[in-house]
Amino acid sequence: MSIIKNIPNYYPLLIGLIKSQWKNYKILDVDIFKIGQHEDIAALVSSKDINNIATYTSYTASFDYKAKKELNPNSHILRRSIILAAAKDIEEYK
Repeated sequence: MSIIKNIPNYYPLLIGLIKSQWKNYKILDVDIFKIGQHEDIAALVSSKDINNIATYTSYTASFDYKAKKELNPNSHILRRSIILAAAKDIEEYK
């Protein structure tokens, strides 16, 4: 696993998905898990919606080294209640 702040350029579909959904965004975290002949990527992105409210979106995809192909880019908007619950849990854990 590696934690980086940029999505590698061999994920053009995932990068395109983010850019198509948000005009202005910030990549908060990118995790890459290499498993055998493929890797999985997960990215957390923050942006502001049309009402200027912070929105957090989780993006995932896979890359098959053998086929040299990106697979299954998708996104999931994280609800504020989920973010707040995670933040509370992290604070309690400290």
